[in-house]
Amino acid sequence: MENKIITIEEISKTVAEVTKFDVTKQELEIKVLESKKIDITDLSLVKSGRLELRRIEIGIEKRGKQARDIFTSANRQIKTLEEELLLVTSPEIKRLEEIEAEAEKKKLWEEQMAKIPARRERLNAIGVDIKMDDLPMGALKDHEFEAYYNQLVANKLENDRIKMEREAEAKRKADEAVLAEERRKIKEEQDRINAEVEAKRQVEIKRIAEENAKIEAEKKKIEDEKRSIELEKVKRESVEKAKLEAEAAVEADKKAAIIAEANRKKEEARQLALKPDKAKLIIYSRALLDVECPKLKTDEANTILAEARQLLIRVANHLKQ
Repeated sequence: MENKIITIEEISKTVAEVTKFDVTKQELEIKVLESKKIDITDLSLVKSGRLELRRIEIGIEKRGKQARDIFTSANRQIKTLEEELLLVTSPEIKRLEEIEAEAEKKKLWEEQMAKIPARRERLNAIGVDIKMDDLPMGALKDHEFEAYYNQLVANKLENDRIKMEREAEAKRKADEAVLAEERRKIKEEQDRINAEVEAKRQVEIKRIAEENAKIEAEKKKIEDEKRSIELEKVKRESVEKAKLEAEAAVEADKKAAIIAEANRKKEEARQLALKPDKAKLIIYSRALLDVECPKLKTDEANTILAEARQLLIRVANHLKQ
C-alpha cells in the first residue's frame, strides 16, 4: 500500500481539531461577567456560581489532558523515527568531517611550511641562526612569531648594550690606570720635593727651638727670682694675717661665751617664773590625754577622732615645755 504524504497545512488542521475545547474563550468571558453580578447578599447564588465555573474548569482540564496524551505518544514515535533516520546519515557525515579535518590539517601544514623561509630570513637578519629542527617556526601563529621575534630583537639589543657597556668599562679602567700611573709619578715627585722642604724646615725649627730655649731659660731665671721675692712677701703677709685671725677668733669666742651665759640666765629666769604654772599645765595635759575616747560606728568618725587625739597629744607636749 502506497504511503500518503500529509502536508503541513493538513497536519495543522488536524492539530486544531484535536486541540479544540468544548467551550470558547468568549463564552467563558460571558459566564464570568454574569458571575460578577452575584454579590454577598445571596450566598446560595455565590456557591452555585462557583460550582458551575469549577465544573467548566474540570471539563477544560480533562480535555487538555486528553490532547496532551495524544501529542506525548506522537512525540515518542517521532523521536524513535528520528533516531533511526540519523543512524543512517551520521556515520557518513562523520567520515566526511574526518576527510575535511585531514584536508584542513594538510592545508595548515603547507601554510606553515610556506612561512618558514621568510621567518628564517628575518631571524638571520638580526644574527639569529635557528634550524628547522630547533624551532617549529611554521607552527607558530603570526602574533606568536612576532612576539618571539620581538623578544629576540630585544635580547640582541640588550646584549649589544651590555657588550658596549663592558667595552666602555674596559676602556674607562684602562684610561683610569694610565691616569693613576701619571698621578703616582706626580705624587712621587711631589713627595720628594715635600721631603726636601720638610728636612730644611726641621733644621730651621731646631735652630729656632734652640734659640727659644735660651730665651726661655733666661726668662725662667728672671721669673724664678721674681717668684722668690713674691713668695717671701706672701709668707710674711700670711703670718701677719694668721696672727690677726687668731686674735679675732679669741675675741669672737669671748663674745660668744658672754652671749651664751646671758641666754642661759635668761632661760633660767623664764623657767623659774613659769614653774608654778608649769606644774598646773602638766596636770592639765595629762587630764586631756586621760579622757576616755568614745566608741564610734563609722570609719569617717573614727578618722576624725584619731586626728583630734593627735592634736591633743601635740597640745599636751607643748604644755610640758
